[in-house]
Amino acid sequence: MSNNWIWVIVAAVLIIGGFMIFSNQQATAPALQETGQQVQETLTGETKTFDVAGHAENNKPAFTVKEMKVKEGDRVKINFTNQGTFPHDFTLADFDVKTKQLQQNESETVEFVANKKGTFEYFCGVGNHREQGMVGKLMVE
Repeated sequence: MSNNWIWVIVAAVLIIGGFMIFSNQQATAPALQETGQQVQETLTGETKTFDVAGHAENNKPAFTVKEMKVKEGDRVKINFTNQGTFPHDFTLADFDVKTKQLQQNESETVEFVANKKGTFEYFCGVGNHREQGMVGKLMVE
C-alpha cells in the first residue's frame, strides 16, 4: 500500500511542476517578444554620421556643429577632429560617450545607439571650455 502512495505523490509533483513551468513560459513570452522587437528596432534604425570639429570661434573654444538631430533607435557616428591649437575632447555623458583629449589635427570616431528621447548636451571636458561655451545639443526624437 505504501508503494501506491509514493507513486501518487510522484505523479502529483510532476503534474504540479509541469503546470508551473508551462505557466511561467507563457508569462515571460510577451516580455521576450517585446525585447526582440526593441532589438529589431535598434538594428533597423538609420546610421547618422556627423563631422564635428573643435576650434576657436571669436577667441573662444567652440564646436563646428551646434545641433544634431536623430531619431530614437538611430546609430550615431561622430567623427571628431581637433582643429584648434589647444587640446579638445567630445563628451556626451548621457550616452557614456567620450573621446580622448586630442591635440591639433588629431581625430577620433565614437559610435552609439540613440536609445532614449530627449535633448542632451555634448561638451568639451577640457579645462573650462564647457563654461566658455564649447557645447552643443543632441536632439533625439
